[in-house]
Amino acid sequence: KRPETRVLTVVRFSAKALAPTLTPNPADVRKMFDFRKDAFSAPEKRSLSQIPAKDAATAQAITAKLKSGLAPDAVAKAFGVQAITYNDAPKGAVADPKVADAAFELAPGQVSGPLQTSLSGLAVVKVTSLTPAKAATFEALRPQLEDQARKDMATQKVYEAVQRYNDAHGAGSGL
Repeated sequence: KRPETRVLTVVRFSAKALAPTLTPNPADVRKMFDFRKDAFSAPEKRSLSQIPAKDAATAQAITAKLKSGLAPDAVAKAFGVQAITYNDAPKGAVADPKVADAAFELAPGQVSGPLQTSLSGLAVVKVTSLTPAKAATFEALRPQLEDQARKDMATQKVYEAVQRYNDAHGAGSGL
């Protein structure tokens, strides 16, 4: 008996091998940056403590103790409440919008006066640190964006080559 024989055709399409040979259009790279600019930027962040107060007199007392230099957790404990702490949080991460607005107007080390919050009545806010916003620049990100554009172009070209090969092979053409 004779063994069965088969013909095997292997075609390798590689976007990774093709990518270094391509040159992205600068306008496309710029458009990619403009579209994703916010994702590359970092917003301003603050570390702060929010201490709830039962009434205006308590809020004034909390403000005075914080301004004298006592730690927010110690002040909160002295008044029988728990401080709400945010560490390196952007404005949108602060649960109460009124607290966020007040905190993002203060400099590090400053204490707000008593403020009426949206969620928990009166509160006093102390900002402990600030991390400035970091805006993304096109020049700093250009190499990364060009690499991504090359990969995208290579993937598209390989897809088109595979489609042409499948069409020709399906019509009966050999390799």
